[in-house]
Amino acid sequence: MAIRFNYSESTLAKNLDDCAVRMGAIILRYAETKAAVIEADMKVNRPWNDDTGAAKASLRASVTLPEPDIVRITLAHGVYYIYYLEGLHLECLHIVLFR
Repeated sequence: MAIRFNYSESTLAKNLDDCAVRMGAIILRYAETKAAVIEADMKVNRPWNDDTGAAKASLRASVTLPEPDIVRITLAHGVYYIYYLEGLHLECLHIVLFR
C-alpha cells in the first residue's frame, strides 16, 4: 500500500519560506524581550554604588541581526570608569576579556 502526497512544489516552497520568516520574527521578538529583562537585571543587581546615576543609566542590552540567521544580544555600558566600578584594573581587563 503506497502513500501518496498531493502537493505542488511551488506551494510547498512558499509555505516553507513563510514559515522561516515567521519563525525569524518570533525569535527576534523573544530576543528583544530577553534583552529588556537582562537590562533591567543589570541595573537592579549592579555590584557597585552609583553616586551620580550615570553608570546605571548607561547600562544597555540591545538586539541586532548581524546576519540573517544570527540574532545577537549585546550588553554595553556608557561610562569610561566602569572597569573601576567593577573592580577591574586595566591590565586585568585583557585577561578577563580575551583569555
